[in-house]
Amino acid sequence: MSEREAEAVVKPGLANRRSLRGVSTAPGAAVGYIQLFNVTVIHEDSKYPTAAKLDAYSSYKDKIAVLVYGQRRFSTSAFTATAARAGWVCVTHDTLPNPWDTLSKYLYNMAKLLGC
Repeated sequence: MSEREAEAVVKPGLANRRSLRGVSTAPGAAVGYIQLFNVTVIHEDSKYPTAAKLDAYSSYKDKIAVLVYGQRRFSTSAFTATAARAGWVCVTHDTLPNPWDTLSKYLYNMAKLLGC
């Protein structure tokens, strides 16, 4: 990523935020963003990411985030496997259109598994 591209990404404004919507999370495309920001969300879906997808970012474990919404039950095994490959993981029961407008009812589960 060039310095000019980096400036365009971090400048505030609606036009710049719109341009980020189309950013691919393919490892080659996202690496520039991962290097630029402290934390980069590489996965936001109602399903957990595959191990292969997360392994593609293994060099950046502490800088990647995974967001999983719409979970009717908390899966300890899926959360643990994801947390082993991503530095930041959040799982919620809430659903679209805005799954992040309420506190996750799995907060205790996540904190306990992470040793908090």
